[in-house]
Amino acid sequence: MKINRRICIKAYCVLFYLSLLLPAVSKGNSSPAVHEANELDDPLESSSSRYTIGRNVQVSVANLHTVHYGVSGCANPDDPNLMLVGSMAFKEDGTVSTYLYRSTDRGQTWSLTLAPVQDIVTDGDPTCVFGPNGSAYYATFSMLTDGYRHILLYRSSDNGKTWLRSEPQVGIDRPFLAIDRSGGPYNGTIYCTGQGSVRSLKSEGESGPRAINQHMTAAAVMVSRDGGRSLEGPFLRAAFGDEYFFAGANVVLSDGMLVFSSSVKNDRLAPDRIGSMSAAKLQSIRINAGAHHLEPATTIADWPRSWQNGAHIPMMAVDPGTPSFKDRIYVVRIDDQLARSRVLLNYSSDQGRTWSRSRTVDDDVSPTDVQQNPNATNPGIAVNRNGVVAIGWADRRDSSDNLGWWYRMSLSFDGGETFLPSFKVASARHSLESGNTPLFAFADRSKANDPQKVSIAIHPWHYGGGHTVDMLVDSQGVFYPVWVDNRTGTPQVWITAVSVRGSAMSDG
Repeated sequence: MKINRRICIKAYCVLFYLSLLLPAVSKGNSSPAVHEANELDDPLESSSSRYTIGRNVQVSVANLHTVHYGVSGCANPDDPNLMLVGSMAFKEDGTVSTYLYRSTDRGQTWSLTLAPVQDIVTDGDPTCVFGPNGSAYYATFSMLTDGYRHILLYRSSDNGKTWLRSEPQVGIDRPFLAIDRSGGPYNGTIYCTGQGSVRSLKSEGESGPRAINQHMTAAAVMVSRDGGRSLEGPFLRAAFGDEYFFAGANVVLSDGMLVFSSSVKNDRLAPDRIGSMSAAKLQSIRINAGAHHLEPATTIADWPRSWQNGAHIPMMAVDPGTPSFKDRIYVVRIDDQLARSRVLLNYSSDQGRTWSRSRTVDDDVSPTDVQQNPNATNPGIAVNRNGVVAIGWADRRDSSDNLGWWYRMSLSFDGGETFLPSFKVASARHSLESGNTPLFAFADRSKANDPQKVSIAIHPWHYGGGHTVDMLVDSQGVFYPVWVDNRTGTPQVWITAVSVRGSAMSDG
């Protein structure tokens, strides 16, 4: 009798609690996410109350008719109004430049703030970061008139309005900037990570995977301790033997530790072909505050790589200090599983010493025919001040030719364990049928005095989305996915604001 009474009392308490909870749930669901009118084609999107999507804004409007790919950006952590977005621009004469765009109104309007000067023959791989007290930094991997590649580091003292350039430094490929904001002894130190190289005494400038015993790739970090006026390094850890190193994105932790990602090809001579990429692994490297020591690399996962150029570079983000996930590091990549490119995530809760198993982020349910399975590309990732993880990617589930894309994203409220159903953030798609795919003339000069060779082709980035896009996040926790599509007839850079309601917590 006592047992039955207890059961009745507990049941009554549960029902009473539910009676209080259900109206609140109903009220929460009564505010649907705001989309553009032509975007609502998924009932899961229209019923969601966890996010609000703003209008799509054209970042590269100052260069309407120039093809843009290879995007990287940053938001000012002290002022949500200020953002920078850099992009590579492809000219019809075969030259490549980078343009830097600036917004002072939370991404609603954009203007050109930095363009290449005359001593730059070609440049690419833009990267930027905001520092304290109105400082901003921007870097490119550029070839100058001397015929060599350099890192060009620019600095601004007025939040990116005007710029000064440091002396050209030794070039490292696919640079990513980061800055120490820990408040520790190295606060304000600027890092530039990328792919460096070590050459033999007999090397005459040979490079590439086939330059065995002459050119070894390396994880490289350069350091500026004087506010971007100069760079030290690069400090290196080389990939000896058969391995070949490719650089990825980086993060700085709350104690100043720098961690950056990479893909490492297991056999540098193994052929890479569409549908049959050689074996590789996803790795991370820890570098102590001040960049005095590069630790041995840690393998995160085996990486069946995708053939797409937008799937070669792993992207990273770190939790800024929430109670549940402080300093949790996230790395996202495009991974070929069963001949199909998927979005995969790993995380580390111990500053990059060990890593979780891989988790699939994209939620596309594909047909059984492998040839029809859509390939995702161009991942981006960020974590906001509430610990919410946002991952975006170029998605092909609605492109019958498996070449065009809509940009989508998904959110995690439990530290990357699970993700909400994905949703479109682009209000138009990238389509090779309607877009402009011009012929380009490509100049190739491996040495300063060599004859110049010219090839004419359609750039493969039209099919793979370029090497990088980005996911920004401001100091208020609003996400800003940045991507490329050709809705205007020319590939252009686009951005939108995604406001998220709720905070992350362990176990959801």
